[in-house]
Amino acid sequence: MASYEFISRVLSSCKDICEAKEFIQKINITNKAFSKEFPPTHLHWIVSDEWGSVTVEQTESGLMVYDNPLNILTNSPEFDFHRQNMQNYRHLSPYNPNKSFFENSMGEFLS
Repeated sequence: MASYEFISRVLSSCKDICEAKEFIQKINITNKAFSKEFPPTHLHWIVSDEWGSVTVEQTESGLMVYDNPLNILTNSPEFDFHRQNMQNYRHLSPYNPNKSFFENSMGEFLS
């Protein structure tokens, strides 16, 4: 199937993420262009429902389907890189840090 057909085919053929994973394992994404003006692009897709998500990528090794508990969608590089790269941001928080006060040489407090 052409890349531009992927989403509509999954949505019209599958009722949940389990069916989508089975369906995706049986397909191959081709390089067929939509038209001369719109050549195929290297895309990644995310398919989700209330029970989970998968990321789908057409790679040189074939069509890859990754369980995606992070619910993230990326393009190049491939999903494995981004899954590992997320480890670099584990220390981040959506909350502001607690203020610490340090006395400077003038006896004033800095925040």
